[in-house]
Amino acid sequence: MKPDKQPSRHSMRGCVDEGALLVYAPDPLVPFAHSAYVGTQRFELQPGASLVTVDWLSSGRASCGERWAFESYESRTELRLMPERSTNPDSVPPVLVEALHLPRAGLALRAVGFDIGGVARDATVSMVVVGPRTTEVVARLHDAAAIIAQRRRGGGLEGGAGRPQRDAREGRMPSILKDDAATAASEGEGTLGAMLLGDLMLGVCDVEVGVGAAPGSAPSAAPDSAPSTAPDSAPRTASASAPRTVTVARLVAEHNEDVYRLLHYCLSPLQGTLGTTPYSDRIHAVVAAPPTKLEVSATDDL
Repeated sequence: MKPDKQPSRHSMRGCVDEGALLVYAPDPLVPFAHSAYVGTQRFELQPGASLVTVDWLSSGRASCGERWAFESYESRTELRLMPERSTNPDSVPPVLVEALHLPRAGLALRAVGFDIGGVARDATVSMVVVGPRTTEVVARLHDAAAIIAQRRRGGGLEGGAGRPQRDAREGRMPSILKDDAATAASEGEGTLGAMLLGDLMLGVCDVEVGVGAAPGSAPSAAPDSAPSTAPDSAPRTASASAPRTVTVARLVAEHNEDVYRLLHYCLSPLQGTLGTTPYSDRIHAVVAAPPTKLEVSATDDL
């Protein structure tokens, strides 16, 4: 929070042209105790454009004992699907709004709300994925949700053959360093599940929306038209008003390092397009290691 008691603000607007792909994959926001933040992400997609966006909030400086201790937090992601290039973006309502608001009034119960199942969770993430160039990412998200559900259902927090259950707050699982394999693309439960340290919960939903329609409104059917007289060889594009599918994923996790690994797994199909996999530079071991709890004295300057 600023000295004048006003929240820190961040605003971003992304315009994605036809056929283009925008990947917005930041590190987590780490709010200090007593801080306040307001963020807005607005994305405008032309027909045929693709988008992957990550909105990631950490509980704070957890290793210093600051968990969900910030004053307030607001984040809002708006998605607009433009019906045509000449349309004024401000005249097109968002087809999807993904928002999270944690007001000051809920501070006392905030940690309780995130610590689902009695597990102290330090990360919450939402993703919005849309467009023809993101189909493999969507498939990975659904696969990851199934892997995590199976891992939780079968007591898979052991993370693999013969390994003891890992509890980061008791520090019982050492890191296994092996840089040559650290950033390799993960495949299937045997790899993704074994790389994770703590408990995660992931939900993925595919939402059908109409281009330029208000949030929550059903896509309208296109009127009947006469058969086209254009030759079969002529290029064809999808109708600008045809409904499109937007995938929304929501995740809560015990450890931010597990989030890095999960996002790296889900975004690895983009390596050929981007020249690298998002978050590959954040992974330096085969499995996650328990975080170190810092001993901070009252005189330490943080």
